[in-house]
Amino acid sequence: MKKSLFLWMTLFSLWGITACDMNEEDNVGPIVCPGAENTVMLFTVDYTTNTFLRGYSVEIFNDIDSLVLVGDYKAPGDFGSIAWETAIGDRLFFGTIIWMGKGEQTYPEGSGYPETAYSKNYKLQPQPQWAVLSADGEDKVESPDFDAIWPAISQFDMVQQGINNNPSNPLYIYLYQPSVGVGDPKDWYWVIFMHCPKSSW
Repeated sequence: MKKSLFLWMTLFSLWGITACDMNEEDNVGPIVCPGAENTVMLFTVDYTTNTFLRGYSVEIFNDIDSLVLVGDYKAPGDFGSIAWETAIGDRLFFGTIIWMGKGEQTYPEGSGYPETAYSKNYKLQPQPQWAVLSADGEDKVESPDFDAIWPAISQFDMVQQGINNNPSNPLYIYLYQPSVGVGDPKDWYWVIFMHCPKSSW
């Protein structure tokens, strides 16, 4: 049975994956999205060092009055998984979880984009609102150290644009733990979801 966590906001439905005019080479940039459609940016941040890992872009096509995030958690007897989707089944994130082993993120696909691909202004901005995600059936994690995590993405221009255009919308954050049992925290990372409406660009 699907385990769900519903977060109702005045946002849009989410669907699909787009490169959003991003460069595919790790050593080029910056990433900008002028005139882009509504998107959700995913940023991954290392759990132990709070350093930026990779970024992804998921495009939104359908307008709704509220955003509904659904967490589908399958506990790892040996093999499990976690998926984050919209209420109508549009996938945002999927990763496997292995007991006494190490799973992997399989969606968004690809290696994503490095820090050097994002335009920066090198100013630490005030923190936005945060919303911590966990699906039914998961063990609760400790409260994230937002002061340590925020600097990893706060300097990106698109993050600041998204927040400035949506000051009442939080950044959603989830701790992906691909290794459990005798899990290694060095395998874990935060996944941050940020809505970027078309008016942001």
